Amino acid sequence: MRRADLLAVLAGLTGLGAETLYFKVLDAVVGSAALTSQTVVATFILAMGLGSARAFRVRRMARVELLAAGLHLLMLGSLGALPGHVGPVLLALGQVVGSSAAAATLGAALVALPAFLAGLGLPAIIEWGGRTGRSYALHALGAVGAVILLELYVHPHFGLPGGLVFVILVHLCSAAAFAGVVLPKFSGAAGRWVTSLAVIGVVTGSAQGAFLFLAELAFGPYTFVAPTVVAIMLFGLFLGGLLAGPLAWARTTVLWATGLGLAVSVGLWAWAFEAARPTSIAGAVFQLLFLILPAALPIGAIFPAHFGASARGRGEVGAGAWSLSVGNAAGLVLLGILSARVPLLWLPLGLSPLLWPLVGGLRRAGIMIGLGVGASALALQVPEAAIVARTAQPGGPGITDVQLFRGPGELAGSYRAPTRRLYQNGYHPIDLDAGAESLIGAVGAAYTPGRNRALVLGAGSGRSAGTVASVFRSVDVIDVSPLTPRLLEAFTADNGALLRRPGVRLHTLDGIMAPSVLAPGYDLIVLTVDPGFCARAAKLYTEEALMALDRLLAPGGVLIFWSDRDVGDEATQILINTAQRVWPEQKIFSAIGRAQDDPGYYFLVQSRQPLRYQPGLLYTQIPPDLELRRLPGFSGPLRPGSNEPIDAEDDRLIRRRFHPTEAVHQLWHPAPALIFRGYGPG
Repeated sequence: MRRADLLAVLAGLTGLGAETLYFKVLDAVVGSAALTSQTVVATFILAMGLGSARAFRVRRMARVELLAAGLHLLMLGSLGALPGHVGPVLLALGQVVGSSAAAATLGAALVALPAFLAGLGLPAIIEWGGRTGRSYALHALGAVGAVILLELYVHPHFGLPGGLVFVILVHLCSAAAFAGVVLPKFSGAAGRWVTSLAVIGVVTGSAQGAFLFLAELAFGPYTFVAPTVVAIMLFGLFLGGLLAGPLAWARTTVLWATGLGLAVSVGLWAWAFEAARPTSIAGAVFQLLFLILPAALPIGAIFPAHFGASARGRGEVGAGAWSLSVGNAAGLVLLGILSARVPLLWLPLGLSPLLWPLVGGLRRAGIMIGLGVGASALALQVPEAAIVARTAQPGGPGITDVQLFRGPGELAGSYRAPTRRLYQNGYHPIDLDAGAESLIGAVGAAYTPGRNRALVLGAGSGRSAGTVASVFRSVDVIDVSPLTPRLLEAFTADNGALLRRPGVRLHTLDGIMAPSVLAPGYDLIVLTVDPGFCARAAKLYTEEALMALDRLLAPGGVLIFWSDRDVGDEATQILINTAQRVWPEQKIFSAIGRAQDDPGYYFLVQSRQPLRYQPGLLYTQIPPDLELRRLPGFSGPLRPGSNEPIDAEDDRLIRRRFHPTEAVHQLWHPAPALIFRGYGPG
């Protein structure tokens, strides 16, 4: 392999590797609220583009690689202290601009420099290597490798420190490969802004963002979905860049192919939402390949086709990358705005008519605009209810009574299939007719000595928070979704008109920020966010996050969270182990469906003081389809259908054993059983 080819692969590894890891760091310290995510992604894209635009000033890339390695080494050494330093900054900044804007601002500031350094490499490699398409393609291939290696192996097993060490080593290899290379001065001038690439970037950026959004809605936000979509899009860019050189595609041809590819992808997405949901990881990956590659492949040929097969000066290439980056960021912002107001399936084509005038000639533009409008009209025939239907039980009855709620980059809805369910952005639906959701708040209240303040992390339909609000004088409710106020108003009959109760305050932000923005003194904290199926939620169950929540408790205060059968025995035991590292007192309840042999839900109650159970304070009637029991060695059971305790233990629960693992879930060294979840049917 030529040295320039090796450097292109290594640059892709470090660029996407740094992006992947820094987003995980930010998710753990400032959260993943909609404003934060969109701002940080746009900042990363813009900073990389700006780095490319300034690449003409760099002659010794080995120094850049060493500087990047040093920056990641600094982050590695700061991981332990980062949450403690970020919290006060978030609190101070939040008092000026608000909590969500503070998190977004801080997140953007932390990713800007590593993104800028990552953008310096590709223009230099293209100039030095002499082949635009090949270097661009191999850069994308390295990025695919970074996503696969970090998401499937390094991060689940070695945590963020291991991932940072991996990226540092790759940077050192790049520095060694660049050793002795001094780039010439003749390209030491800034290139010119490329308006056509900026316009193209708006279309392709919105399309790629839409594919990621649609994939989370269609396949559920399990750990593998987002990395798989990113890897497939990058693989498409690799193929497009690889083919652009040998085929000598003209820019006009590539734009035609991009328009056709977008139209094909939209048609395939429309088909996918009507088709059966795959029941295996392999089936889901194959379906995603089928849906995304038709658009991703021609998009990958755009940049090489614009500059031609022969390399250009890094100033010119960098200016083109900067123009494309600005367009990509603008496309992502427009996607967020449009997704709050229009049906989803047409989004990848919604802005594509911007491409067609660039093809040349009004006649050709008219043909392509007609194609875009026709494909969009076809996509509009697919009801958005089909997205919600993907989460219904396969082979079950059809869904009815669908009510949809749309927000920036978000879709929620309720439906009946046959029981009422709440759907939120692809998450496993909540059964609104089941009793367990209300019970978690009631069980927690039965252990708390005080009835003054309570905190609920995760709102959903508001049933848990409504139960808590019926007992406590003051209740703070935190949920990351901007749709939460509308959902809580829509489900007032389920949550007891939660938002209209005196003393209830709703905060729309990520739960990880709660210790930074709320004052201590809570008698009860209820953590209802699903711990197993979403990596972003699992961060709330780390030892460090639970210790931060412990600091919010009043003396003798109680924290309760839940696990369920779908999480699995090993993950449930890890949750128990992690909580025991923080609280010396712990009791476990189980809520069991009468038709099942095993517990459906586990309620884990924790405190620093001895836990005293007060059954008379269980303020909810146990539903007839559930039995609430205390597991052996902890607290005893309740009589089904009443608040009266009984003495007899159930032999099933005595024989029940969790996994023998001693693992715990930590912020920077996560437990694979919690974050490395596979794909399962809805």
